[in-house]
Amino acid sequence: MTQESGYIGNHNDPSNPAIRICALVFTIIGILFLVIGIFFMSEYRSKAGKYTETEAVITDFDRDGYPYLSYTVDGRTYQAHSNFSSSSMRVGQKIRVFYNPDDPHEIIPAGFNGMFLPLIFLFLGGIFALTGILLLCVLLRKRKKENRQDIFEL
Repeated sequence: MTQESGYIGNHNDPSNPAIRICALVFTIIGILFLVIGIFFMSEYRSKAGKYTETEAVITDFDRDGYPYLSYTVDGRTYQAHSNFSSSSMRVGQKIRVFYNPDDPHEIIPAGFNGMFLPLIFLFLGGIFALTGILLLCVLLRKRKKENRQDIFEL
């Protein structure tokens, strides 16, 4: 136990395994979130490229606040329950959606609403990965500096 801190070991010591583990966990979580965000973004872009954009009207909301939409494809009206929502949505509002030409009941949101989840994963992944990598760099720099000091003290 060190006299100065009252803790076992030195929490500023770059050889402290807890600090290295934290840095590695942050980096791994960040990379995982980045991969998930890239996957979701590529899935959305792939579907949006194959689907057809149309205008839908919000007809109602379920008890959880998700809208029911009505839209027309080739003269036929379709109803769909959406899995995306916003506090600014209201009955009668027109929104843009992409529908699957092979199954017009299948829709995804157009624009920012469709990219919201991938962007969240990418943002959080970037923050975690950057934090972990920076912490690892600081630990490596501190270790190199201490090794250089040991050489001069010999």
